[in-house]
Amino acid sequence: MKLPKILVSLLLAISAGMAIGARDAKDARGAWIAWQPAGSVTSGVTNLADALSSGNLPGGNLPGGNLPGGNLPSGSLSNDTLQVHRLEGTAKLPSRVPIGSTWKLFVFAYLSGTNAIESQYRCTAANGGPNAGGVSIVGRSNGDEYCCDPGESIDRNTALARSCGNYFEPSRLKLSGSDWQRYWRERESPGWLHQLEHLRPDQQLAVPEVLAGLNSIAPAARQSARVALAPLSLNGANGTVLAALGSGTRFKTFTWDHPQIVGASLGGAAGWLADGTPFWLGGQGTSRTVLNRVSMQAARVLPRPDKTSASEPCVHVDFLTRYPIREVIDAEYRTPVLTQSRIQTPRLAFADAVVLTRRYVLQLENGKVMTMNAAPAAGEIVLERDTSAPSAQRLRLSGRFSMNEYIGRVIDREADAKHTQAAQALAVAARTYLIQNARFEAGCFRIADDSRTQRVSINPASRSARAAALATDELILEGSTVRYHQNQASPGVMSWQAAVQESDRGRDFTAILKDHWPDAQLAVLGAASQCKPLVQAQSFLADASVRWQRRLAREPGFEMPQQLRVCQLDFGNPYADLRRSSIYVRQWQSREARIALAHEFIHLAFARHPNGSDERFAEHWARILIDALPASQLPTSQLSANAQ
Repeated sequence: MKLPKILVSLLLAISAGMAIGARDAKDARGAWIAWQPAGSVTSGVTNLADALSSGNLPGGNLPGGNLPGGNLPSGSLSNDTLQVHRLEGTAKLPSRVPIGSTWKLFVFAYLSGTNAIESQYRCTAANGGPNAGGVSIVGRSNGDEYCCDPGESIDRNTALARSCGNYFEPSRLKLSGSDWQRYWRERESPGWLHQLEHLRPDQQLAVPEVLAGLNSIAPAARQSARVALAPLSLNGANGTVLAALGSGTRFKTFTWDHPQIVGASLGGAAGWLADGTPFWLGGQGTSRTVLNRVSMQAARVLPRPDKTSASEPCVHVDFLTRYPIREVIDAEYRTPVLTQSRIQTPRLAFADAVVLTRRYVLQLENGKVMTMNAAPAAGEIVLERDTSAPSAQRLRLSGRFSMNEYIGRVIDREADAKHTQAAQALAVAARTYLIQNARFEAGCFRIADDSRTQRVSINPASRSARAAALATDELILEGSTVRYHQNQASPGVMSWQAAVQESDRGRDFTAILKDHWPDAQLAVLGAASQCKPLVQAQSFLADASVRWQRRLAREPGFEMPQQLRVCQLDFGNPYADLRRSSIYVRQWQSREARIALAHEFIHLAFARHPNGSDERFAEHWARILIDALPASQLPTSQLSANAQ
């Protein structure tokens, strides 16, 4: 049916008006981000945020505005102690904003900073049971729905990750107002934080006051909070946030009533960048919608830390294990520093080892020549005589690096960091490979620079490679064996070339990892994995391992695992967590499942020996040990199966 022209014109006008209205609404909602360099003082910077909220903004695009994804809206202000940027829309930043759930972060920091030992919080029954204060309730309208299931108890870290306000309620914790005030005064925190009565979600503050509070949290307490908040970074509901902001950014989300718009919400996040820089991000909407909406814009304006605020795990690398070194020459003075027959220090005295701190030329026995920059800031490199060699004249080169420096060197040696998302995927894969295969000794992970493991550059990590490592700081994959290859993909093996193609198509590193390891899940190295104990399986292993110990004690490298745990694996292949002496399996009653359990036990028992990473060795012994068990140690279900 043909519509009359006047009706068509009317419909077009209405739709155009609706489109303009929708665009205006989007522009008006607004979102902003602010941060304060770690350690700076916020005194006198409130007027900067006031200027932004007044709408008196300088023109021009924000930094990074010409990157793919469109230009960012104009509007940024900064000085030496505060940076404020508008991320979208035209709305003014409210002069004061509600702190929402951020108050829980300050109670957490106080408990951590004072080494408090509080009781866990137990959630109440779902059908009218009393709450923590003894008041009868119906359902879980008392806030327990944010905490745990009825009858379940949670600890401090879990409570912060789940935003359980009942856990951090000052009255439950019996916090003393005078002690609280004294603690935060000693931390030179802003005045609002000195009063317990300000710890409520509707408390309104200027954004610089929130940042000042975050900046006053002690480094050790901040690190504890970062560990507790790690699950929020990995939460799949946050969509693109992890890929945009990186795993080093840790935050507490908040959603509360908008201070200026009736019926609307102000949501966002407050926390720290990887180097400890505090930030606040907020906009109209819930925390989830705001973060998913503007995290990419935020990533374009936030500083890119070149270090982390916490001490990183160390990695000891044995370089050039398959290529003997003939001579090392000082590149500037052209004089030998070390030859196979002697090691010569800069003072011309003979020694068995020397720490390298300059630029050098390495001459290998196969005729190859390599240049090396042993910059002390990037880690310690030592050249020494290998006394284990038959002639006691072979030279050995080793290095000790931070985890992210090591990962950056792997990226430089194995790939090309200019493919950003592919490089970040490789960073996670390389970190996971290290955790799964390296020996842990003298407080460091130890691994060889070898094509049979993963190769490592002898030079400091490039800036782009180190950025890829820092963007995925502490991220690993759990639930799958991880390997990679230059151009060949197979189950459990990522092809670097395929990763580059995916990166060039716009896929982020989380999607690339999921394509290659669909059964694995991202986890944070510094956070405790949740272990759901398999009590019967652990009892079985405890009894069986006593018998196994007698058989394995004769094998080189055997060490009986201590405080061994067996945990429920929801999906993926069984694996052993060397750091926590834990084995993850789906079930254990069948013969093949028990062989898998024994297989992972072998990995743990030989963790400090090359056999510990030999899959054939582990499978060989697993089958011997399980098949040798007496009938009295078999599960009941297996006895029935054998009888049939």
